[in-house]
Amino acid sequence: HMDYSDEDYDEEAVLQYLRDELVHQLLAGEVKSAEELKSRLKLVRVEIVFTAPCFVFDFDMPQGEVYLSDRWRYGRERLANALRTNFFGRFIEGIYYGVAVLTPRHIRLIAFQRCSAQDADTEKVLQQVLQRVRTVVNDIKQYLDLDLDLQEYKVLPNIYSLTEDQTI
Repeated sequence: HMDYSDEDYDEEAVLQYLRDELVHQLLAGEVKSAEELKSRLKLVRVEIVFTAPCFVFDFDMPQGEVYLSDRWRYGRERLANALRTNFFGRFIEGIYYGVAVLTPRHIRLIAFQRCSAQDADTEKVLQQVLQRVRTVVNDIKQYLDLDLDLQEYKVLPNIYSLTEDQTI
């Protein structure tokens, strides 16, 4: 008798999936409290500085509906995965990037520091993130022929600022 229940079990892959899901829920406003966020971040072993500033970018996809129905036929979740895996990356130069396709026209990106880079100057980190965002948006246009227009970006005091109840 053989047990195949663990055959496809890859702990790191499962944790990465759970991290991606948590980031999507956070960017969609579905994580309500800082306490919930803190416990879920620890559960999925995200190595970030919880108290460091984070950067949130909101993009408009002007042709999003048309693009998702006529050119990209894999759905929003697969587009988010492609943007995360093939363009933004997850951990680049001490910064963690998370992306969510919230609607056919709205993409939100978050960037925050990894534990190993916790002493970095906020302005320096912001410039590093802005440069990466500019480069990646150009790459997305070149390779996917997808326009992403930056609507706004915010520097938040910490990752808990994305929750309604920020008390820990």
